[in-house]
Amino acid sequence: MDDLKTFVEVAKQNSMSKAAEVFRVGQSNVTMKMKRLEAFYQCNLFLRTPHGVRLTNEGKVLYERTVTLLHYWEQTNEMMSKKEVFRELFIGSMETTAAIRLPSLLAEVYRTYPNVLINLETGTSEQIVNKLMNYEIDAGFIAGFVNKSGIIGFPIFKEEMVLITSKSLGERLDSTFVQLEGQNMLTFKTGCSYRQLLETFLYDHALTTTRKMEFGSIEAIIGCVKNGMGISILPYSVVKNHTNITFNALPSKYSMVETYFVYRENEWLSLYSVMEQVGKNSKEGCS
Repeated sequence: MDDLKTFVEVAKQNSMSKAAEVFRVGQSNVTMKMKRLEAFYQCNLFLRTPHGVRLTNEGKVLYERTVTLLHYWEQTNEMMSKKEVFRELFIGSMETTAAIRLPSLLAEVYRTYPNVLINLETGTSEQIVNKLMNYEIDAGFIAGFVNKSGIIGFPIFKEEMVLITSKSLGERLDSTFVQLEGQNMLTFKTGCSYRQLLETFLYDHALTTTRKMEFGSIEAIIGCVKNGMGISILPYSVVKNHTNITFNALPSKYSMVETYFVYRENEWLSLYSVMEQVGKNSKEGCS
């Protein structure tokens, strides 16, 4: 099991020396373990390059199964322990959902399960799904349905999407949206569902942009829109209290996006039932 743990860390770091630093052992110790695994499976698990290592096809297969194996091994150890365990929940969320929707929902979870330790990290929908598949988080909130083997979920919020522009641009905008030609896209990083929605919207209307500018926070995007640096698409619930920007209605094809609560198949947490109930109570009132 120790060799497999080391293997997973080497794969994550793409480096035997960095994995050795994580475990505070010599690099030769890590190299020996990887050679032992390769001898056992009678294949090369890594391709050695001047800049580190990367998984071979055989290594990728072993990595996927080992991540799952280690997760269940740790879960089993926890269940078999005689000590009282406080459940620690790791949740991933889009920045917008974390800012607007989650405070009240997580407060409900906390009231129901006061011993639960909640850890929240934000990222794009793509990042959240990847972390979920790699057992780095327990559950997540993403935009839209995800079609990934082993991942299931249910819609919990419905968001009305709006095109946001500066006041001056919004005053000139008509139903053809032609005035958006040449504007900058102000978005989160690649993998953000709202970014993909904006790209689709512009493509469908045969509009080109000057450049794509990436930001790490909602406030940065909104602030730059206010100052005429470009355009964005965000949930109305996020921007409705901001001034000096224009909220432009979108055609129905782009105007509604459902946020899904997702988790791994065949895993069950009593917290899911709480979130599902909160979601049902909130869904009707979400716009």
